[in-house]
Formats: sequence, C-alpha cells, structure tokens
Amino acid sequence: PNTKNYWQSSMCPVNVHWHLGTEHYSVGEYDENGSGPNGNVGVPYRRTLAEGEVQDGFRCHHYDPDDEAYTRPYEWKHC
Repeated sequence: PNTKNYWQSSMCPVNVHWHLGTEHYSVGEYDENGSGPNGNVGVPYRRTLAEGEVQDGFRCHHYDPDDEAYTRPYEWKHC
C-alpha cells in the first residue's frame, strides 16, 4: 500500500461514494419506476448520514429477485 501523503506521490485522492441505486437517470431503464432490493427500508448495514428519509437512487427495470445474477454475492477482487 501507498503509505505516503498524496502530495508526496504521483497519486491523487478520489471521490469514492456509493448510491442506493444508479446515479444516472435513464427513462425506461434506470428510473423511479424500476425495482430492486430493500428500497427505502432500513437495513442493518446502511450508514445513516442524512437526517430524515433518504431518497433511493434510480432502479433497474430488469431486476429479478429470482435470478442469481442479481442475488449472488459479488466476489471483490483487485483492480
């Protein structure tokens, strides 16, 4: 791992963040009429950083809770 300060290396900090759904709006593909797991229901692993209700991101119209492609845990690997 890089243990230097960013200004001491050729790397720069990045804005790493997560969305509760997709970030970009696409009517009929990823929008407020799509579906997905959890919705705006509280889940034990969700961090609560905002006050009040959190607006979900846009959801996919092709989500299928019975399709393993959407439910199988993803194995993170290095980049």
